[in-house]
Amino acid sequence: MKSTLLFALVALVMVPWSCQAADQDVASLQGTWRAIEATSNGEPPPPGMLEKITLIFTGDTVSIMGAPLIRFRVDPTAKPAQIDFLNSHNQVGIYVLTGDTLKLCTGERGDRPAAFKTEKNTDHTYLLLQRARP
Repeated sequence: MKSTLLFALVALVMVPWSCQAADQDVASLQGTWRAIEATSNGEPPPPGMLEKITLIFTGDTVSIMGAPLIRFRVDPTAKPAQIDFLNSHNQVGIYVLTGDTLKLCTGERGDRPAAFKTEKNTDHTYLLLQRARP
């Protein structure tokens, strides 16, 4: 009985903390991010493509390379932190946000990468992004 009560109290404390952590990361993501490094399926992007890769976070939505806005959600309490893009590709990923640098690795169809790298035939994409300054 005591352990059940303790578990319930811990859960009540952790829910607001995890929501607050997610809100903080969402706020830190706001703005325009430009790729400085990228691979997909173990390959670099074609010549001239890297410079075109941008993500613009606005509220709980993101536009990737000028595409229509899609919703996203984060879980910074997961190890590594997780990000889900709520689109038809069911893109899920991991991220590390450090100041003006964002490391992001995503997979499609719910295949969340475990590391910040890609390999052939995985449909994983890795991006190292830098916050764009106005």
